[in-house]
Amino acid sequence: MLSNFPASVTEVLTKAIEVLSEPGGFFEDYNVPVDRGSDLFAELAGPAMLKAWLENGEIEIPNDDDFHAYLTRIATESHLMDLKEAGLVDSIDDEDGQEHFWLTNEGKEIYNIAKHFEKK
Repeated sequence: MLSNFPASVTEVLTKAIEVLSEPGGFFEDYNVPVDRGSDLFAELAGPAMLKAWLENGEIEIPNDDDFHAYLTRIATESHLMDLKEAGLVDSIDDEDGQEHFWLTNEGKEIYNIAKHFEKK
């Protein structure tokens, strides 16, 4: 994914990904595989950085709100992919390209079992 961007944008993305990948960093803390998290971060932050670079020649680091939104989406998408790979959820893309998830029968069974262990 990083190869889709000019070298200057790739350099900034790579530095950010290195920080997220450090021991005790975001990817480790939220159990996000580094390769998956790196791809998702580049997919989310890369276009905004590229746009800023094309418009004014400088790469802008995402502001705190955008950065937080990227990290939230990375964690969410990563865990949904894990659940999908485990067969607990499935998904379909609608005509607008939005992915919609639902529990599979196995996912529903596990959910119903887990409900019995909720704190009351």
